[in-house]
Amino acid sequence: MPQGYVAEEITNQQTGTIGVNVFRNDNNVVWRYIPSSSFAGQIQINDVVAFELNQIMQFYGFNGSPQVICTTTQQTNEFGFPTTFGARLIRFENVTAQLIVQTHFMPSLGNTFISVTLASGPTAEFNNLVMATYLPLHWQLLVISDDVRDSDLDGTPDNQDAAPFNPNIQ
Repeated sequence: MPQGYVAEEITNQQTGTIGVNVFRNDNNVVWRYIPSSSFAGQIQINDVVAFELNQIMQFYGFNGSPQVICTTTQQTNEFGFPTTFGARLIRFENVTAQLIVQTHFMPSLGNTFISVTLASGPTAEFNNLVMATYLPLHWQLLVISDDVRDSDLDGTPDNQDAAPFNPNIQ
């Protein structure tokens, strides 16, 4: 965990949800990662996107309409079940937030499996937060193999890092 940050575990046995919210101590930065959550029925991706965006805007005390910088939604049929990917990059007041959501509907079970990644913070810091905080946090959660090992925890896999044991050189 980066210095000045705290993590809050997310678990819900009813939905099988696991994840984490990471907050900077000044409450100006939030990183949210939920790799798995299951809900009965077919859940529409726009409902998940709206829920997550409303949650983060509420966290920052914003109740207006955000500026949508970029948006995409794509549907595929993977392994015989519908998969939808949605991403939004928004700004409101001095905050930039990026949201990535995937839904996988399994008709045989009647369940939708959802994953969420959200990164937010002050617009002036956002690019640096992505490189120095969010990507290293995300890389740490990956299954360790020789293809994704990050020995110095700088956010760059060893096989792509010019100095894999020096966090000051990528």
